[in-house]
Amino acid sequence: MGWKEGEGLGSSKSGIADPIMAGNVKIDNLGVGAHNPGDVTLEDDIYEQYKKRMMLGYRYRPNPLNNPRKAYY
Repeated sequence: MGWKEGEGLGSSKSGIADPIMAGNVKIDNLGVGAHNPGDVTLEDDIYEQYKKRMMLGYRYRPNPLNNPRKAYY
């Protein structure tokens, strides 16, 4: 397509030249640039913070019979 290593992207070659780092996509199974949806942030209202904390406890509950479980996020 005419692109060479070290050149910028686009027809005028003025775009980015460095690759975008994907991060921990394979570790968390999240998309590029996504954050963990269960993290409590300062922007969350009181109800949202409570819900996220309750789901965190539910996610790491004991499983003595080793039954397969759906991942809740």
